[in-house]
Amino acid sequence: MKEMLNHTCETINAKFAEEVKNGDIIVAGRNFGCGSSRETAPSILQQKGIVVIVAESFARIFYRSSFAIALPLLEIDGISNEFKTGDQIQVDIVEAKVLNLSTGKSFKGKKIDPILLKILKNGGLEKQLLEELKNEGAT
Repeated sequence: MKEMLNHTCETINAKFAEEVKNGDIIVAGRNFGCGSSRETAPSILQQKGIVVIVAESFARIFYRSSFAIALPLLEIDGISNEFKTGDQIQVDIVEAKVLNLSTGKSFKGKKIDPILLKILKNGGLEKQLLEELKNEGAT
């Protein structure tokens, strides 16, 4: 895992792994996460400090795996053309709104399904399941 952390996204940006900071947000294009069939890819991004990913679309397995580990994703058409590296961003996950603080432009995306929002709120699928099992035992 440590070795993978050192090479995160290097084919896109050779300095990504060393420059990414805790609390950073990725803004990307179409089909982000394509080729990722396990929770490893979103987990590595989360461990690097990424707190949210906003993209035009996501590979479906990456999408589900991200929510399973409580890494929020927002889909917004055309968003990759509206940001450049270093822009400041504000994200409202529940309302699916993004504000580019550097340009003042705001964007509305596709709202996240309430079931997935619940998973995020509970800290991931495993934590939610454990909570539900605990609650079932209490009744």
